[in-house]
Amino acid sequence: MNIIFFNTIALGDYLVHSQLLRDFKSKYHCHITAVCSNYNGRIISKHSHIDEIIYYNKNDSIFKKIKTLQIILKKKYFLSIVFDCQKFSMLANFILSSKYKRGVIMSKFKKIFTLKIFLYYPPKLLSFFLYDKFTIHKRTKFIDKVYYLPQTWINLLKDFKLKTKKDNVYYFNPMKLKENIKNKILKKLSIKNYIIFHFDHKWEDVIGIENDLFDNITFFQKKIKKKILITSFHNNSHYFKKS
Repeated sequence: MNIIFFNTIALGDYLVHSQLLRDFKSKYHCHITAVCSNYNGRIISKHSHIDEIIYYNKNDSIFKKIKTLQIILKKKYFLSIVFDCQKFSMLANFILSSKYKRGVIMSKFKKIFTLKIFLYYPPKLLSFFLYDKFTIHKRTKFIDKVYYLPQTWINLLKDFKLKTKKDNVYYFNPMKLKENIKNKILKKLSIKNYIIFHFDHKWEDVIGIENDLFDNITFFQKKIKKKILITSFHNNSHYFKKS
């Protein structure tokens, strides 16, 4: 049994569904192929339940992308999952042969007076051709109520009756790489005394963030009376540089 999943973008997105894939392997003893970026591959390659990695990067030449697609199409699959909502992933998923095809569509809305008009990417009509089942994720600045992102992935695959629970969705560092260094830093910082913010490109969707981020962090720090620890990696977003 072959399973293929696509996650060619952020590392954090892979971690949110990492345990789901591991539980799939445990139950079905399947061959799992990851289509991911070189960046994601640094973590995915350490996970023993992932049997094969096919690398795809959006800046590859058209010839390399075609070659990557040819490699993907060589097999027939039991399940294909598009986690990243990227054009290449959706195209490959549409063309390949698989009994089940799952994916995500992104939603946003436009307001006309009190009326909300919802827009989807890819469009819902197209999604019915791409997937036999899909889940809807809201773009960050259009989130109007609290929802737990990992639960949406659990729901997407619930008919396979996996044991994944919403409080156990991350399978990150099984080899304990650099564990000693991490523990040394955490001990030095007394991490329980901190509130941690990790800023990445997804914060770009927050309305007014370029002007309000620093003031809001300062206000929040005074209110909770704890230290704030900010992390980021290769963040070239204008809001982050400006703050």
